[in-house]
Amino acid sequence: MGGNPPGPKGMLRPYSGAVRAGDFIFVSGFHGGGVNRETGEKYDTIEAQTQQCLLKIQRALEAGGATMADVVKVTVFIHSGEDLEKMNQAYSEFFPEEPPARSCVVTQFIRPGMLIQIDCIAYSPEEGKK
Repeated sequence: MGGNPPGPKGMLRPYSGAVRAGDFIFVSGFHGGGVNRETGEKYDTIEAQTQQCLLKIQRALEAGGATMADVVKVTVFIHSGEDLEKMNQAYSEFFPEEPPARSCVVTQFIRPGMLIQIDCIAYSPEEGKK
């Protein structure tokens, strides 16, 4: 098994943000809640939280030598089915063409204000195998 690409800087957790296993990178579920450190604005809409989830995933993949184009499977956990259309609009900005396979599950979250969590699997051959 290869190295573990780091998750978002300063995030304390008892798990890896992403793990490389051969040619695959498994990215843990990232949520999109929180506050913009520059503006103080809360990420409290499904669009903002979806974007934040996917930006965190993008950074984790890049740390492992992959890109969003390498993602082959995504699982979305969403608080309300009513937010699906708005989530899809924000999501499609990261996967504009040939989106990966995806599952979407409506669920409750423990953290107040959390509207979405996304995890994924990417296929990215290690250097020298491409």
